[in-house]
Amino acid sequence: MRYLCFILSTVVSFFTCAQKPSVSLSADSRSVQAGDLVTFTVKSNVEGTVEIDFPPEFIPGYGNSNGMEQVMDYNTGTVSTIYYFSQNGAFKENGIFTLQAYVKNKKTVYKSNRVTIKVEKQQGTDDEISKKNYKQAVFGIIQKSKSKIYEGECVVLEAKVYSRLNINMLEAYQNFELDGGAEVQELEKSQRLLLTRENLKGTNFLTFTYGKQLVFPNTTGKIRIRPFEMSLLYDDGGMFSDRIGFTSNGASIEVLPLPPGAPKDFIGAVGKFELDYSLAKTKIRQGDVAELTVTISGTGNLQNINKPRLILPKGVVIYGDPEIKEDFSYGVSGAEGKVIYTYHLQFNTDQVESLPPVSIAYFDPNLRKYVQIKKRRIELDIQSNPNFQPTIAAPVTAEQPKSTENIPLMAGPSKENGSFSDSAWFWPSVFSPLFLGFIGGLFWVRRKDLTGVIQDKGQARKAIGQLIGDLSSVSYQPQDPGKAYQQIETGIKSLGNIISKDSNHVFSKSETLQILEENKVPAGQLAQLKSILGQCEEARFSFHASEAHFKGLVGETVDVIRQIHV
Repeated sequence: MRYLCFILSTVVSFFTCAQKPSVSLSADSRSVQAGDLVTFTVKSNVEGTVEIDFPPEFIPGYGNSNGMEQVMDYNTGTVSTIYYFSQNGAFKENGIFTLQAYVKNKKTVYKSNRVTIKVEKQQGTDDEISKKNYKQAVFGIIQKSKSKIYEGECVVLEAKVYSRLNINMLEAYQNFELDGGAEVQELEKSQRLLLTRENLKGTNFLTFTYGKQLVFPNTTGKIRIRPFEMSLLYDDGGMFSDRIGFTSNGASIEVLPLPPGAPKDFIGAVGKFELDYSLAKTKIRQGDVAELTVTISGTGNLQNINKPRLILPKGVVIYGDPEIKEDFSYGVSGAEGKVIYTYHLQFNTDQVESLPPVSIAYFDPNLRKYVQIKKRRIELDIQSNPNFQPTIAAPVTAEQPKSTENIPLMAGPSKENGSFSDSAWFWPSVFSPLFLGFIGGLFWVRRKDLTGVIQDKGQARKAIGQLIGDLSSVSYQPQDPGKAYQQIETGIKSLGNIISKDSNHVFSKSETLQILEENKVPAGQLAQLKSILGQCEEARFSFHASEAHFKGLVGETVDVIRQIHV
């Protein structure tokens, strides 16, 4: 029996030693995306040290194993001892890579076949976490506070990263972006990574969030959020950290348009708001100016609301645009705080007993409806002033537009004065600067005639008179209303030349008003001129210009200029 066992052992050893050395390399996938987990396996019938020539772009994972097994070929009866070694990991860059394995047995090196891997750039998807993510060493998703929001509403977005590697540090980060653009406010600026462990369908990951932002989209419809990109340093067991870069999944949100039927006093506010207002004094002498303070507070798109429109009785005039004071901060629910509007009202008559209620409307996304706030009247006690001579001025009643469905609600620069330059019509108008420049030039030639070197007050008065005559003769052209309004603006700016006695400088609107203020022009007249310039700007670039409005504005301009003493 012992002899038989010896013979069998000898035969097995003979066949084992006689078999041809073989080393094979295989991969569980030949086409992957950067960051995908892939496993390489080396099998050999030669015992020795196994090495795989991984390129620098390959990041070894923690999934490796080795061992041996005996396999019998039942056709020949031969028994083979197979040694195996496997290693997983991920490629951090896209490209085509060719790998080969080696088995070193004493002084002999046996080579394997070559394996080519095609690594493509990772493409984001709209899935939160896909099946492919579970095979990746590192992947990221875009977390969102809501999947559906209303126009003007905000959403909180942040990057979330899942890693099988021991992350040390964030090296580089390129933020996600929304198609169509958005107004973005950073809510979290810390560079520190707070790592936690999370079990995801039976697999343990290190996770962290980064780059939390408050986002107000600029468009409606289904909006794609483009993936973020990130580069991380991780500990691979060596002396130095290695790095891995990846592109996250994409995401999307749906922005619903506001429902039709917005109230006329809708101010473009989306969220939850309150209204308060007060008049600085209710006992007023005819001709006095009093401040009406309107405060809008709450949470939502407070930074983008429109100023409230006042409906005032005849004989009460608004001077200029309201002063605006913003006092809010950004949180996960939007801009929270208040905006205060201060209107300067002049009471030109003693026949007004009260101011009508101030009203606003906003859209509440939780209630999915418009909410209107309308409060009390303000009772007045106006004393007659026989010495007061009211100016012939068109009261600024701030009439509501006929339709508020097209009021721009999307994020953009904060509106400091509600002028046309903040509206959706401004940028298309920029394409006509040459035309407007030509129109302004026609009046400028005339203005230079008016404002030559002014030697004394007599010449200044003469220039003022000539300016009034020129303004009074300007005609309204329905086919080109901007030309007429442009001449009103240019005429007002020429006051800077007349008063400063400087005919060489082209004064801007603000410079002209500053010169008038320095020359002690009354505040009421300055406010009227500022209001006229604002109305001209809006009329030039909008469809609300009319001959009646233009004539009223010319009359008001001429009346104010007549009162200026030089």
